[in-house]
Amino acid sequence: MDWTRVGVSIAVSVALSWRGYRKRSLSTSGAIAAFMTGFIHTMAGYTFTMLLGAFFFTASWLTKYKSHEKAKIEEDFKEGGQRTAIQVFANSGLASAVALCYIWLVGADQAPIQFGCSIPLSTLLLSALIGHYSCSNGDTWSSELGVLSSGNPILITSFKRVPKGTNGGVSTLGMLASIVAGFVIGFAYFISSALVLRSLSEWPVILVATIAAPLGSLIDSILGATLQYSAFDAELKKVVSKPGP
Repeated sequence: MDWTRVGVSIAVSVALSWRGYRKRSLSTSGAIAAFMTGFIHTMAGYTFTMLLGAFFFTASWLTKYKSHEKAKIEEDFKEGGQRTAIQVFANSGLASAVALCYIWLVGADQAPIQFGCSIPLSTLLLSALIGHYSCSNGDTWSSELGVLSSGNPILITSFKRVPKGTNGGVSTLGMLASIVAGFVIGFAYFISSALVLRSLSEWPVILVATIAAPLGSLIDSILGATLQYSAFDAELKKVVSKPGP
């Protein structure tokens, strides 16, 4: 066992969870979940840690960005955006599972992504990781910034204007935000792989992540429009996620 990697994993996990708890981005349970997530990611490889950090820090900051305005639009918006363990695992549980599979089946050494007809298991797992965080980041950026758009969004299933905060609503600002979010994930991977592998050959990942993020955001919007309840409460003057009495 690489005890240096274990020590770094513990240090990164403590720093990640403690910062989130101190900044009120994480609840107590969320901080514990973040420690577990950070440890698993760093044990799998520093590239895993870089993608987790890119998602966690940008998502946490955007959740708090103009939170007072968001609270006026959405009934269930939580001031401060503290994430619980359930929310942490919802955002990074799949990535943690990929990381565990990578450790078990590939090892803790960073392997390059191979572009071609013959795709090794390491490439499939890394692609799953990048796709997961691209879509998660794209959806988060789109939701947190799209709701601040000057105009009302369009419901993706009917193309009709709906109030801000409606599940399934799509705005130009939100879509542009998701594209930038995907670029951030792709660029984070590219930088980490360049430092670890000392190679610039994985630049296509930036393009793939930039495309994957808005696609993931659109799929989430379709699911939100068809599977989640949204309505405008005239009394509260907010979008609610549950039908009234």
